[in-house]
Amino acid sequence: MDTHSFLDAIVAELGSMIAEDERTRSEIIKLQQEIQLLKTRAEVSETNVEELRQNAIQLRAALAEIKANKVQERAIAAQIQANAIQGKADEVQQKAVDQSADLDIDDSQVKQAQERAAALQEQASQAQARADEAQERANDAQAKADETETKVAEIQSSVELNKETNKLD
Repeated sequence: MDTHSFLDAIVAELGSMIAEDERTRSEIIKLQQEIQLLKTRAEVSETNVEELRQNAIQLRAALAEIKANKVQERAIAAQIQANAIQGKADEVQQKAVDQSADLDIDDSQVKQAQERAAALQEQASQAQARADEAQERANDAQAKADETETKVAEIQSSVELNKETNKLD
């Protein structure tokens, strides 16, 4: 092989290497673009998943708030009932006092009125105990709702921080 053909072979080899290098570079650029597209899709997916998670937690917080309000309504109703029974007991007690002051009635009527007042007082005490229990449940439900709202706020802060971090990348 003469020098001239040897040099031509080297030039051809270099030419094919350059052509291969261009194809490789083109392939690398395409891969980089695909990777960037995948990154973008992943960020959007992560954002969507995080938003769904945040929405689910907000829904749980709203549900907890609704439950707390319902329990509070029941506690208020129980308190109203206890107050009504207490009022009736006070009324009967006052009637018994008034009757005992009236000298024309006998002891059996006074005793009967006092027993009725005592029974109503017992009912009022039981109703008050139920109202207190209902209020305690309402307080627990409200505490749970508040805790859930705190978690929602923490997650929202986390999501915002992640969005800011992703923007910086």
